[in-house]
Amino acid sequence: MDAYRQQAEQNGTYAAVSDWNSFSNAYSNNNITFIDIQQNISAGVTALSSYSALKERNNSLILNGNGYTLALGRNALRTGKSPNFASNGQGGSVLTVTNLNLQQWTTDNSSPTSGSQGQEGGNNGQPDAAIDAYAAENSYGGWIYNIDNVSLQGQSTSSYRLQPARLLDAEGSYVVLSGNINVSARYSMMRISKVDIVNGANINFHVVGTPNLNDTTDFVAPMFDFSTNATTYSQRANATGNDHLFRVGDGVSISGTSINYVSHNALVQGTYYGMYVGDNVTWTQDFYDDFINQKNYNSITHPDSNRQYIFVQNFTFKALNNVDTHGQATYGMGYGIDGNAVISTKDNTNAYIYFAPGLTFSIN
Repeated sequence: MDAYRQQAEQNGTYAAVSDWNSFSNAYSNNNITFIDIQQNISAGVTALSSYSALKERNNSLILNGNGYTLALGRNALRTGKSPNFASNGQGGSVLTVTNLNLQQWTTDNSSPTSGSQGQEGGNNGQPDAAIDAYAAENSYGGWIYNIDNVSLQGQSTSSYRLQPARLLDAEGSYVVLSGNINVSARYSMMRISKVDIVNGANINFHVVGTPNLNDTTDFVAPMFDFSTNATTYSQRANATGNDHLFRVGDGVSISGTSINYVSHNALVQGTYYGMYVGDNVTWTQDFYDDFINQKNYNSITHPDSNRQYIFVQNFTFKALNNVDTHGQATYGMGYGIDGNAVISTKDNTNAYIYFAPGLTFSIN
């Protein structure tokens, strides 16, 4: 990190910031390549109530929080249209966020669906994540995100609707997670197309608040949501997340906690093509219905067949508060969680599931 800082200082592309105005100016300046946050920063009164007080950026950036808190209000770290040619796992613009505590809230009257910014004003509309791309060429699918030792929470626990929606919305793109990642949000940890988790990382997600189960805009998505809501942009051959893989390094701990009878999902779900999990990984899910479900749709660029799941030595899986196999919990508009799909396949497809020696599997 010091080498990148020194290089930016030499190039005149370094910014040390200690208030909202200096941070906002530096973030939206595409000539800046390294930002050091030097104390806790909160958006001003106007910025706290505005969606667009923080403009998007297009070029690569390292944002070093130095352990401080950045209170975004209703704003987001917007990642716009990358000017760099992207390809699977490389190219594109790179946003690195390290050692930063984020706070954010969203509005109380709108569900943050993918691409909603396009419906509500493009890059100035309501964000649906603390780090937020949108449905446009090279915004979705044009970035690589390095997220290291980052936390996210709301600025108040008084209302479910005022919690952040998710940490990252970057359908089509690629994220690398490292260190300690702790996210409290109301929907998911992220919407993404390719995930790598670095050796030894601790990844924790908690659904915050209690949704209205009779309201169609209140729901809990997968922790890692490999979504296809804007396929024109996110399913391109040159998207950074094009191979749709979920890969976990050695010694990683993953924990996701949902809400009773709300999450009829897996921790990882959607358009991923394969899953590779390294040695000595602990995977704990609470109130999530599925673990492996071949019935989840795959990538448009990959058929349902031949999805591969590889779990290397000493994999520990714990499912807590899973409805028993013979039960049927009904909630809200009549949706039910039957609890029988911890591992399920799909007719007329092939799934390759491999567990190496040392497997511990617990369902409660």
